[in-house]
Amino acid sequence: MKQFYPVIIAFLLLSCSNKSEDTHESPFPVYKEYLINWSEFYIDNFKNYSFPIWFHADVLDSLNIESIRLEVNNFTELDTLSNKRGPSRRHVIDFQMVNGGIKQINHTFFNLDIPILENKVVYKKTADSFGYNLPRITEKPLYTLQSSSFKSKESRVVKLIKLSEDYLKYVESDNFDIKEHIYLINEELWTIPHIDNYFKPDESIIFYYGTPKKFIEAFTLKDLVKKDQIEEREYYENGVIRQQFFHSQNFVTQRVFQYDSIGKCVGFIDSLKTSDLDFIHFTKSEILYKDNKPVSILYFNEEDVEKYLPFQEIKIFYTKKEK
Repeated sequence: MKQFYPVIIAFLLLSCSNKSEDTHESPFPVYKEYLINWSEFYIDNFKNYSFPIWFHADVLDSLNIESIRLEVNNFTELDTLSNKRGPSRRHVIDFQMVNGGIKQINHTFFNLDIPILENKVVYKKTADSFGYNLPRITEKPLYTLQSSSFKSKESRVVKLIKLSEDYLKYVESDNFDIKEHIYLINEELWTIPHIDNYFKPDESIIFYYGTPKKFIEAFTLKDLVKKDQIEEREYYENGVIRQQFFHSQNFVTQRVFQYDSIGKCVGFIDSLKTSDLDFIHFTKSEILYKDNKPVSILYFNEEDVEKYLPFQEIKIFYTKKEK
């Protein structure tokens, strides 16, 4: 079964610093809640429909935003005859909001500009304090020959099983596998002996140190003693996200966030490394704003020093409520 964590090679791309050597990083950023929750804002995570926490609801409500559209385009190689590059659409995601809370999502998946599958996601209730909201999902194939390869693996849903003062337990399942996600709220449980004593874990359980909205580690246990890391997050002392580490097989992707003088995220540097932290490649991303709202995220390879030819772009469109 597909794991409940980002597929890092496809969409998260890559910088060149070690954990102890964060280059190109801005000074200690000012804390301010902006429209986008950047630690959750990556393409594969938009399939995690049970935690619609990609935006800050209070900010959306204050700006009277009732809908947002994301258009994700990859760019083809440069045509030497026309000297032009064409976009190849990957995703279109439409969010409908009520009082800042997401009520419906229409997520269309593309392959070579052909719409393949549409997920319609509806939320009947309001998200709880941890950001959890169980959706109803309708999958609609749009192109029969290719939809079967997209269907079901293009959405992730977990169900809340237990809520206690010490931990949250969710279950994710499909026809082939069952996986548990346990968020350890009580920091006294943040040791392997405590986890072993409480849960008698196997490798089907993913543990998180923290809550769904803010955790510092996600991992499974091997042989009951060794962590197999999935994701790590580091925060500044004031709670602003500093960097993330995504682990997948023998690779690590590190994302270092960059901020301006007023605490606005203006980009990030993503680096791909081996599990031994040997550097492979990095990319830079630039966030463009209009009227203090992000409207575009451009992704550039390390060779493109002048940021001339982005290989991917996320366009963001907003619709305000009529007065």
